[in-house]
Amino acid sequence: VLGAENLVDTRSQQFEDWAAFGLFMLLVGGADAFVSAHLSDFPVPLEVDLQGTPEHGVEVKFSLPVGGGGW
Repeated sequence: VLGAENLVDTRSQQFEDWAAFGLFMLLVGGADAFVSAHLSDFPVPLEVDLQGTPEHGVEVKFSLPVGGGGW
């Protein structure tokens, strides 16, 4: 019986973890939709360049042309 009580406690804790993770992913999806909606009519496409570095890292570079455009 003691083993079953521990199993119930463990399963309820796992449910809470999955519920928190699901809520977090819902908020991340909402933030992504918000940003996508505001960038949907952006006049110049953003360029993302991912490059590996010699130190086994990743370098992320965003290019955004500014000025000279007739928008």
